[in-house]
Amino acid sequence: ELVSSIQDDNDAIFVIHIGTNNLGSGELPAPTAEGIISVSKYVLENTVGRVVIVQVLPRGDGKEVLPTLCPPRCRDSKNGVKAPFKSFLPAVDMVNAKLQKHHLGTDLPREYKGRFSLLDCGSPFLLDDDDDDEGEEVNITLMPDRLHPNVNGQRLLLQCVIDCIHRKTC
Repeated sequence: ELVSSIQDDNDAIFVIHIGTNNLGSGELPAPTAEGIISVSKYVLENTVGRVVIVQVLPRGDGKEVLPTLCPPRCRDSKNGVKAPFKSFLPAVDMVNAKLQKHHLGTDLPREYKGRFSLLDCGSPFLLDDDDDDEGEEVNITLMPDRLHPNVNGQRLLLQCVIDCIHRKTC
């Protein structure tokens, strides 16, 4: 529930950064994105401030977590046996693509013109193609557990959000 003083504040900015735990617990990308969109709509419908959705950050803990989710979250292997997915990155990309499609192609931005933005802060957390970090998918200097940004990662994430808000580019 939102406090009425915040609900009625035209200057309030609500930053929504959710979704990765849904994927990590086995939820598929489409329902994960729909949940993010639903929370955003709730905030927009019940406040007069702005909403900034931060796209789901990459996560590199698939080797440890994905085998525990198979079944039911499995892929078909070459021999026809179900096998765990190898990475969360395709699922994260699917969630973010659905959020982008929703942001660009539906009534949400028009209905709440000027109050809704989508922000991508994920690139610093991905490895460059040139990096060869023994099979790592994310920058472990920013995400040592391959999921949560450390202090430096949090600073980068916060700076991304602050830049967006101050420049009104998101």
